[in-house]
Amino acid sequence: MSILLFRIAAALCFVAVALGAFGAHALRSTLEGRGMVDAWNKAVFYQFVHAIALLVLALYGTINRGACLLLLMGIFLFSGSLYLLALTTMFYLALTNPGAGACSPFKCNAEKLFRRSGSGILLPRCSTR
Repeated sequence: MSILLFRIAAALCFVAVALGAFGAHALRSTLEGRGMVDAWNKAVFYQFVHAIALLVLALYGTINRGACLLLLMGIFLFSGSLYLLALTTMFYLALTNPGAGACSPFKCNAEKLFRRSGSGILLPRCSTR
């Protein structure tokens, strides 16, 4: 188990919960006024899911550094741009979301799992190796 990765994942889970509560209570009127409640909730949800995935990777034992980096990049790029988009009027940040969403360690890990298990499922090659 990687203690550093475990601590980073736990801190990111804490931040996701804190930002969710902050958005639901302190920022409610601001987000509703801009129509960005859904964007804020999506950012919190994806940050939390990615942080839980990091936590699982930390507890699993063997660490896939590429997947960890992609998860961290996904949190900061995707969720971060959605947080900024919800709080500011910089709508060009919405253009960065598809690129940030392309950081897909889930696909890479699924590919390795299915190829290792010998299942008949064919997945395209992951380009992050």
